[in-house]
Amino acid sequence: MSQPQTIDCRGLQCPEPIMRLATAARKLPGDGTLLVRADDEAFPST
Repeated sequence: MSQPQTIDCRGLQCPEPIMRLATAARKLPGDGTLLVRADDEAFPST
């Protein structure tokens, strides 16, 4: 397993974090993992 790719979306408002996540996900290899850093209240945390 490789290290997760990190996307820093802090300071951005929706829908920009979602758009960046979608773009990164399309480029991600099949077994890849994304780590998203976001502070917009509209971007859910899990």
